[in-house]
Amino acid sequence: MNSRYIGRLFFVVPVFMMGCAVLSHSQLKTIHTFASAAEKYPVFPGDVVKRAQELHFNNNILEASALGDSGLAMPSLRKAIAEYDTGIAYARRMNVSLHLIERYAALLAQLSSDSYYSDFGENTKDLCGTLGSAVDSFNARMAPQLPPSIGAVLVQVIKIAGTGIIRVKQAKALRKIIPAGDTIIQTIKNDLAGVFNGDLKQLLDIYRQNFENDFQLIILANPARIQYSSLHMYAATTADFTAVELLRQKCLRLISKMAAAHQEIRESLAKKENLKEMFSATKDFVSDATQ
Repeated sequence: MNSRYIGRLFFVVPVFMMGCAVLSHSQLKTIHTFASAAEKYPVFPGDVVKRAQELHFNNNILEASALGDSGLAMPSLRKAIAEYDTGIAYARRMNVSLHLIERYAALLAQLSSDSYYSDFGENTKDLCGTLGSAVDSFNARMAPQLPPSIGAVLVQVIKIAGTGIIRVKQAKALRKIIPAGDTIIQTIKNDLAGVFNGDLKQLLDIYRQNFENDFQLIILANPARIQYSSLHMYAATTADFTAVELLRQKCLRLISKMAAAHQEIRESLAKKENLKEMFSATKDFVSDATQ
């Protein structure tokens, strides 16, 4: 091979690599740690709705037990089951947003991983596909919708992951997906914050007040029913309502912290210095999410 050609070849490679600077180890670690914590977030909101519905279901059974007639008690019990199923269906609607977070976090974890393997491109393609489906599902059911440009970004990420030098394409893919991901996270934050501060909070307040009223009428107003088991049930149920309310507050706090951490990560991509420690907002989010 011509020596002048070889010289030009070795000159081109580093220039190409410099065109898209690789991310520092600390940046990758921060992104990956964020993604791992965000991927687990959907468990918390789902648990709030499930536990709230279980408490409401138990209270409906308490109401049915006070009727004293099987002809009246059984329809009341069937109503309790139907209301429980309605509540779980409400949780499934909320799952559209939660599934979107989970799919984006899984893709981000893949792209920021420090371990690479031969099917890196194929796995990225699959994750981009599932995230694209989650975006479509969100847009079909929610408003405001996510911009269609996210689909084009996912196509670009797939192309990047299938070609080039591994560290360079990793940085390039992350720089493509994170700005689009920030739109996803900020949109979902607004959606879920409205749910946690609105419908879900009102639902919990109503359920708790119904329980207090029913216990007063069914148990405390009838001396024969005031026993250890009924008092223990009251103490356990009120403790459960408090625990569910604290979990609701945690869900609200976490989605705000997640949005702040992701915004901090997006802004950090313009920086090239090797960070001394994890970004403050990400550290705060991860710490709270793992407690």
